[in-house]
Amino acid sequence: MTYIKNRNQLLSHGRTALRQKALEIIEYALAQADPYRATRTRVHLNGDLLTVDEAVFETGPPAPDLCHGRRQGDLSHRGGPGRHPG
Repeated sequence: MTYIKNRNQLLSHGRTALRQKALEIIEYALAQADPYRATRTRVHLNGDLLTVDEAVFETGPPAPDLCHGRRQGDLSHRGGPGRHPG
């Protein structure tokens, strides 16, 4: 992925060899700092197993509330904070 869109303009004048090296360093740093890319390479879900780097977590079955069509944390059916009058 190219982060710097005006590369040609930046390399069209001045000390182009030095500018080229600087752009390579900047592109590399931006690629390493990309949170989407970092997450995609480090986090994986395979069935019920969530892997983050070397750590593996069992996700297990969905929460009971999700099985009954309610949002997780919805307490309206219990008269809790999510309850609507009427």
